[in-house]
Amino acid sequence: MAQTELQLAQSAPQIIDVKKAYERLIRALNIPEPEELLIEEMEPQRMDPVSENMKILNGQPVKSFEDQNHAAHLAVHQQFISDPRFGGNKQAQQFILGPMLAHMGEHLAYQYRQQMQTLSQETGNTTPFPNFMSNEEKESLSPQIENLLAQFQAQTAQLLAQSQPPSEEQIKEQREAQKDQAEISLKAEEMNIRKARFVEGVKKDKVVQDRLNKELQLKAMKEGMNMKRERDKNVK
Repeated sequence: MAQTELQLAQSAPQIIDVKKAYERLIRALNIPEPEELLIEEMEPQRMDPVSENMKILNGQPVKSFEDQNHAAHLAVHQQFISDPRFGGNKQAQQFILGPMLAHMGEHLAYQYRQQMQTLSQETGNTTPFPNFMSNEEKESLSPQIENLLAQFQAQTAQLLAQSQPPSEEQIKEQREAQKDQAEISLKAEEMNIRKARFVEGVKKDKVVQDRLNKELQLKAMKEGMNMKRERDKNVK
């Protein structure tokens, strides 16, 4: 049972206390004075993302801080867990994937909060967003404050949705629409060229026809004059 608890804690450290799970396992093994084996809890310190990766790889706790460069941290962590040489290794992922995803969730939450706060301030709202990831703000909000914040945050969320970059599907649709428009323009240009050629051909045909008509008229006039001469000769 204790072994199962430990496995659950390692897979979901954000909701299950890993240290407590180890303590139960040690007690289940009847190891005397288990508290002497367990390291005293220390508040995680600020560190760069590579050091955080190393800490997680060694089973040590890490913590995100609000004023960190969360986009940079997330990029380094994502590369680490995707690289099969390091965090992407199947054996390593059995131990680090849970803690890493929980830690990346902290960075993502802070990044989201910062973007919402920035957009909110740009719209003239100076009400600060509560930080429930901080130990200083554990009390629940009153209904009035919660409703007011919800109103401001809904407005900010709408602005954030409008400013977000297009998704891959939207980019694909835009490219297809541009391709279709280009094909339509090309076909229209081809039609214009054909029309111009047709008009030019009609003009040429008219010129040729006019020339033929004139030649026929001249020929008819000559034949008429010849016939008149013949008649005049016969009369004499």
